[in-house]
Amino acid sequence: MAQVVWLKDLTPSAELRRWYHADPENRYDAFAARYREELQDPEHQAALAELWRLAKAQPHTVLLTAVKHPERSHISVLLDYLHEG
Repeated sequence: MAQVVWLKDLTPSAELRRWYHADPENRYDAFAARYREELQDPEHQAALAELWRLAKAQPHTVLLTAVKHPERSHISVLLDYLHEG
């Protein structure tokens, strides 16, 4: 049976999300850089460690999102970050 886990600490901070959504057409590159910085903080690192643990236990891990444009959201940044690790 599938296990559903919400790792909310993998998402960008509310402040960063609000800033980005105010002008997503012009702020994506800066948003991506700032989100990558956030991924270094202890909360994000703990969530990333949990994601890696879950992925090792269940190789067919699926990431779900409700964003309208995943290619220009934190999801694409997160996937790039995970592929680098």
